[in-house]
Parts: sequence; structure tokens; C-alpha cells
Amino acid sequence: MKEKESSELHHRLEMVQDDVKALLKHLEDGKSMKEQTKYVDDGYTHLNQPFFEDPFSGKDLTMNRELTYNKWIKYIHDYQLNKNKKMKVKIMQRSVYHKYAEIEIEVPNLIDYESEIHDYLTNNEDLWADQMDAKFEESEYEFGSGVHDYEGMNESNSDSEWRFQCPNGYGGHL
Repeated sequence: MKEKESSELHHRLEMVQDDVKALLKHLEDGKSMKEQTKYVDDGYTHLNQPFFEDPFSGKDLTMNRELTYNKWIKYIHDYQLNKNKKMKVKIMQRSVYHKYAEIEIEVPNLIDYESEIHDYLTNNEDLWADQMDAKFEESEYEFGSGVHDYEGMNESNSDSEWRFQCPNGYGGHL
């Protein structure tokens, strides 16, 4: 930074510091937020004047060019009132757990796996439903959805999934 620019910046910072001191004094004197400062009505503070520019874009980096003394007093007052207040933030978590159970039942050898087994299991639910419920109750919760953890269990949009698997490898959803 050139010496002249450095001197101007130093002077501007001193003026800003004087503005802040005057505004703090206004608050310390117990003056109402509606009372005017010792400066002329809504005269602009040095904080509003172009302070410095971004050397690359030339953009004015001043925080707010429309802060008047009275607006600054309100800002500082609000800051003093709220600086030690705490806000409440919710922390939330959604975790998915699943249970998995499997049982084996006996079915007649005369049933054709590929054409009849699905209908047989669906129509004879009484042969396996209670046994599956008991086994499921005993099983432990495991973290995650379980989709793709078990052969054929791949319906990620389903809340529950039922499958059967025959000894020859044929299987499907119930």
C-alpha cells in the first residue's frame, strides 16, 4: 500500500473509531433509542463512506452505506442486549435399523419349484407365518436398511420384504 493511501486509511479508521465512541456514549448515557445523537439528525457516519475497494473487482467493501447515526445506535443497542443471549438449535438424527430372520419349512416334493411354489407358500401361510414371527422377534436390530445385504433382498423402496429360496436356487418375493 502506498504511503498516501496508508495515511488516508489510518485517518479514516480514526474517524470511524470516533463515530463508534460517540454512539457508545449515547447508549451509556441511558438515552432512548428514539432520541437523536449529539450529531445532526440522521447525518451519515464515516462508516458509510467508501472505506476501501477490492483491488481485483473494484467493489466497495464497506458493510452498509446507509447506516445513519441513529441506525448505528439501534444496531449497537441491539447488539448489547443480545450479545450474551443464546439461541436454541435442534440437532436431529434419523437412523435406519432392520431385523432379518429366516426359517426353513418342509414342502411336498411333488410341488414344481418354478410354477407352483409361490402359490403354495402364499396359500399355506399358516405353515410358516407364526414360526417366522417368533424368529423375527428374537432377531437383533442391525444398523442400515439391509437392502443388498442378503441375497435377493433388493427392494430399496419397500419398508418390508419377504422372499423364499428353494434348494435349486430358484426364489422370489412373496
